[in-house]
Amino acid sequence: MPAGYAAPMPTFTGRHTATLSLPLPPAQATAAFADLDRQIACHPELERAEKLDGTTLRVKMKEMKHGPVAFAGQYTLLFTIDGGTVRWRSGPDSNVDVQGEAVFTPSGTGSRLAYSESVSLGIELNAIAAKVLRPVVEAMMARGMRNFIERMGEQLQR
Repeated sequence: MPAGYAAPMPTFTGRHTATLSLPLPPAQATAAFADLDRQIACHPELERAEKLDGTTLRVKMKEMKHGPVAFAGQYTLLFTIDGGTVRWRSGPDSNVDVQGEAVFTPSGTGSRLAYSESVSLGIELNAIAAKVLRPVVEAMMARGMRNFIERMGEQLQR
């Protein structure tokens, strides 16, 4: 490799989508989903979380380990509400790129939630280790998102 050349850091991306039926009307479900205390309670992988204001969280994830690889996400999540849609994204001071959306539409006497989220992060690894670990790391990320939306769905059923 030429002097001064740095190989690009491998990026890992996890994605998850889900659709849930909820007993709450869309406006109530939207507000409940966007509640920062509920967001914190539904993320068991958090080491700590701090509400910076009514629409912003600063979070630190518990360290994730697999073999020689360890990573702890630290990021700011910015939430916006537009009608029956809640969107969130990580801020520029984050070591993880998070983007998500929860869309609430009327369904019977309640609502339908269409959830989608993606999380991307770079980990300093050589190409061979990245290739071996990619399926494991990305599955762990998807499992974390799945656990979150399952907990959120349980909260919104009450």
